[in-house]
Amino acid sequence: MIEHLSAILNEQILGISSVSGGDINQAARLETSSCNYFIKWNDGPQALHMFQCEVQSLDDLAKTCCVNIPDVIICSSYEEKAYLLLEFVTSNNHPNNAELYQFGIDLANLHRVTKQYFGNKHDNYIGILNQVNSQIDTWDEFYITNRLQPQLEQAKRQTHLASLSQSSIDKFYKEVQALLIDLPSSLLHGDLWSGNYMISDKGSAYLVDPASYYGHREVDIAMSELFGGFGARFYDGYNHTYKISADYKNRKDIYQLYYLLVHLNIFGKQYEESCKDILCKFE
Repeated sequence: MIEHLSAILNEQILGISSVSGGDINQAARLETSSCNYFIKWNDGPQALHMFQCEVQSLDDLAKTCCVNIPDVIICSSYEEKAYLLLEFVTSNNHPNNAELYQFGIDLANLHRVTKQYFGNKHDNYIGILNQVNSQIDTWDEFYITNRLQPQLEQAKRQTHLASLSQSSIDKFYKEVQALLIDLPSSLLHGDLWSGNYMISDKGSAYLVDPASYYGHREVDIAMSELFGGFGARFYDGYNHTYKISADYKNRKDIYQLYYLLVHLNIFGKQYEESCKDILCKFE
């Protein structure tokens, strides 16, 4: 692999060191005489398609000129391993308030990019799971049909949420529909937890690992809060630029449920009670 990458880059790789690649991929930093690169790889049967979809999402975000993303060098495969090679962004692990505030502004500007539909031109992945982005005119229908239903059905197939009846699920969908009517679309990152952004050593926020589509902007906000939040100044910057509705509190759990169901279907029963808690609020 090292010789293959050296040939691709047309320069010698001087060092390779392991870095975090999340729960799914292996990852490393490649050092050359001119710069550093980030590479992640996976030998799963759908890995190349996952990386190709990620590149499409990165391109969606980059075209807006609202947020920074790492430059894509190449997405390919070698000896049955798919890989994605990106610009290496040196992260500042202790961003200051001004940098977080500007990150909030950047995300709010991204969310001002809109379409007349919900979805995207291409499907992609959320983790290792398929994420359907078929274009639908209304948010309530899109979110139920393309987000909640596939994950709830998969959870049931995996014998999760066994105590939840179909009538309870149908009632839940009606409650969701009532809360999600007449909401506008925004371009979303789609998987905006704290591991998928960084503040660079130069103070600029970068988004990574997107699963982008056009959806309601509060989905990104809800995901950002699910595992701890991004800090008060981030939300101050966002609200200063594109104020979050007071009704967000009524939708937050519904949006977080999608990601909890994804975690349930990938990682197992430790997420089941969190899913039940939200589902049962609407009984």
